[in-house]
Formats: sequence, C-alpha cells, structure tokens
Amino acid sequence: MSAFSRGCFLRHQCAFGARAFQPPRIRSQPRFFSYAPILRAAKGPKRVVPKSKPSYAPTNATATAPPPPRVYQSYANILAQKLHPTLLYQAPSASMFMLACYGAAFCFIVHGSYALFVYYEEREGLSTWTRYAFAVGSVFMGGFAGHLILGPSMMIKSISAIPRNVTRTLGTPAAGGSIPELQLEVELRRMVPFLPTKKVYIKPQELVLPVPLGPTPAQRLTPAEIKRMNAEKKLRRQQDLEYQRSHLMTLPFRQMSRGFFSLFQNTRRAFMREGFLKVQVKQRTCKLDITGGWALDDGKALDRLVGVKK
Repeated sequence: MSAFSRGCFLRHQCAFGARAFQPPRIRSQPRFFSYAPILRAAKGPKRVVPKSKPSYAPTNATATAPPPPRVYQSYANILAQKLHPTLLYQAPSASMFMLACYGAAFCFIVHGSYALFVYYEEREGLSTWTRYAFAVGSVFMGGFAGHLILGPSMMIKSISAIPRNVTRTLGTPAAGGSIPELQLEVELRRMVPFLPTKKVYIKPQELVLPVPLGPTPAQRLTPAEIKRMNAEKKLRRQQDLEYQRSHLMTLPFRQMSRGFFSLFQNTRRAFMREGFLKVQVKQRTCKLDITGGWALDDGKALDRLVGVKK
C-alpha cells in the first residue's frame, strides 16, 4: 500500500512502456586487442643515446665564431704561391743599338787595319816616326772596336720570378741541390747577335740594383695627373694617326728620319754607354736598359724583391 501511495508501481510501468516503444539497439562488434606490435617493439634493438654532447655545432655557431686571424705575407711569398712565372722587367728592342755598335766597330777595324798595312812600310818623304804613330793609332782603334763589340753583351733582356713549382719542372735549382721558394730568371744577351740568350737562375737577394727603379715619393703622380697624362697621350696618338693618313706621300721620308735619328742616338749610347744601370747579378756586372721597356708596377715590384745599394 505504501508503494501504491508513493507511485512507485506507476513509475515502473511507465518506464517499462517507454522502453517497449524504443527502437532496438544495435550491438557493436566486440573489440579485440592484440599485443603483437608491442611485443615486437620490445624485442627490437634498443637505441643507445650517447651521454656526451653532440659533435655538430648549432646553426648559429658561425655567426658567433670569431673571424680567422689575418696572415700578412711578403711580396716574395705571394709570387712564390703562383703556378706560373711572373714577368718583372722587359727590356726595349736593342736592334738599333746592336747595329750601331757592330757598324761602328767594323768601321774602326777596317780603318785601323788599312792604316797599319799602308803606313807601316818606309816611304820616301816620310819621317821614321810616322809608321810608329800609325801603328799605335791602329792598336787604339782596334781596342775601341773591341769596346764597341762588347756593348751588347751582358745586357739584361728580361727578368722573371719563377715559383718553386715551376722551378721543379725546369729542374734548375739556384745553388746546390736545394730549390728555394722563389727564383729570378735573368735572360742575358750574348756578344754575337745570332746566338741564343743565356738564362741565369739566382735568388732574389743575389740581384743588386745601384738605385731603386720605382719613382721616389717626390716623383709619384696623383691619380688625377696620371689620368690627365693618359688622356694627353691618347689625344696625341689620334692626332699622329690622322696626320699619317692625310699625308701618305711623305710617310717614307718621315720613317727614314725616325730611323736615322734612332741610329745616331744609339751610336751616342754605344760610345758613351748612356741609359744603362750597372747591376750586380751573382757577382757579375750586367747592364740594365732604363731608356724604355716595361717594368711591373713601374719598377716597384723589382725593388721589393732584390737588394738596393745604400
């Protein structure tokens, strides 16, 4: 009775009726668990993590790393690291100088021989001392002819810096069996014009100059002055070219005039030895032409390598 009074029976019936009108539930399939992958993972090789720190650097390590120290090398070391020779000096053409020397020497020899052959015999009307005077003069003329013949000899044609790798290829060490880091190849002219030049391999300190080849601080030009001089040379060259094109009839005479002027100028140089520097090359005196030619860095490159007399 108490249950009826509290309505429990009615609630039970209502719940049963509502449950009867609900659609049947679809049972889900049972879930099967497999422990095979876990077992296989447990049986596999274990990864050993090293306790030490990794050897690789972080990505920002390059930014924080200090820059490498700068190594300052001498000019000789820079040339020694190259794989090819470096031309330091190239002499101008010596064809006219050699022609003047050999031509004047030939004239002296012919004149001295003729005087010695003609005036050595006694003749009527001539004093006894005349033939002796001509004989002494012929000897002097022969000696001066020898001086002229030796003019082109020992002239430096070119100077090149030979690195160590190229020196090993050539197989010409400077002294003994050791190959230095850098050698100088000095090409010398011979007395006879048809013979090939002689090449001498020396150390840089074995070449001694009497004075520096490069310009002194007082002689150095500013970039503006160099630019102005180059512009003037270019303008003068263009004017000469236009003049030659417009005056073709007188071109042979102008060339002959230049040739004779060069011949007389080189004849004076043959007698007076003008325009040459006496250079010590391995205890030998050689001649360096400074009237023209080409030198690396206006001669300052050669001044850095070789010795200069104080």
